[in-house]
Amino acid sequence: MGVLALVVAAITDVAAGRGILSTDVTFGRWLQGEQVPLGPAIAAFGNAAGSAAVGVPLALGAIGILAVLRRWSDALFLLGLLVARALNAPLKEWASSPRPPSTILHVTEAARGLGFPSGHSMGVVLLAGGLGYVAFTALPLGKLRVIPCVLAPLVVLATGYGRIETGAHWPSDVLGGFLWGALLLLTAIFLRRFATAFRAARGH
Repeated sequence: MGVLALVVAAITDVAAGRGILSTDVTFGRWLQGEQVPLGPAIAAFGNAAGSAAVGVPLALGAIGILAVLRRWSDALFLLGLLVARALNAPLKEWASSPRPPSTILHVTEAARGLGFPSGHSMGVVLLAGGLGYVAFTALPLGKLRVIPCVLAPLVVLATGYGRIETGAHWPSDVLGGFLWGALLLLTAIFLRRFATAFRAARGH
């Protein structure tokens, strides 16, 4: 996790400020120029899945169900991820990186505010990743555990593709969102496991 933290810090430092990275332009134009099968549908799905309008109610619903089932550790875990999602706004202010202009990329979504790290990308890693982790740990050992391991990454990738395809974000914004989300998600998983082990030790 320490290596991931260093990588996150490095890409944040590179992406911060008003400058435009040549790699962003090259990769962004390449991706937008590719004829991806079902590309518009994938982008629409990913943009919706990564939005707060979809992700937050879905997470709150899952928290409610887990509370009814008295799975308090899982409910608190997902609630913590929702709180972590709110860190995107101060991170954007810290990096102060603008979104792609229509003079460089094809922009079909006129998104407001700053770009790095992508809120959709960071949010989908936290919430889809968190829901996938809860489902994985709740399912019995066997082939069923493959389902969340496959679905969560697919949703994450669809969201990243959608943010670049619509011109709402630079590729580095999406990568930054993925990395920040992964760092926070892994931290939450570590804290959850530590708390579980601590309670088990006290019980003995």
